[in-house]
Amino acid sequence: MDNVFVADAGHRLVLRYDLKGQLLGRIGASLQDRDMPGFIIPSPYFDLVAGSDMMLYVVNPGARRIECYTFDGQLQSYWGRAGSDLDDFFGCCNPAYLARLHDGRFVTSEKGIPRIKIYSNQGDYETVVAGPSELGVHLTALGDARSDQSKRVFDIAANGKGEVLVLDARKQVVRIFAPKKSQLDNES
Repeated sequence: MDNVFVADAGHRLVLRYDLKGQLLGRIGASLQDRDMPGFIIPSPYFDLVAGSDMMLYVVNPGARRIECYTFDGQLQSYWGRAGSDLDDFFGCCNPAYLARLHDGRFVTSEKGIPRIKIYSNQGDYETVVAGPSELGVHLTALGDARSDQSKRVFDIAANGKGEVLVLDARKQVVRIFAPKKSQLDNES
């Protein structure tokens, strides 16, 4: 890939650079004449993933969704919604972080009620990887993760084995969550 993408929460834009540092474009500017409000960033959490499909997936946390763009900034689709159901994104601004598994599925990390979830490559909810108890967050610590509580927000990554890597800044460890083996795997 010959592009570097930077999520700039302060300016509410994604910046696209070439490998020499030359600015190639800005993605997500507010366009009132086209009824496009741009990215809504009420907190410092603003993440993105450049896909092997040559698409850019950007968290729009204030809208509580993931948006898909071409590398030159054309919005193609989006998924996700605000709500309190498990497949929704809860709170003022979620998800906080985004990653992709090797098979194209998405991994999200939410703040407030910390939970790590997996969605299909079309954005359909599949499962919870870890909730507050698996992440070691006591119920009394749930709530809005303001800047002084940022260690309660779990950054994520995925590896080629299908494992989800979770950075626990509170305990200064990386937790690894592996998929459970199916019944067929256990029977062989």
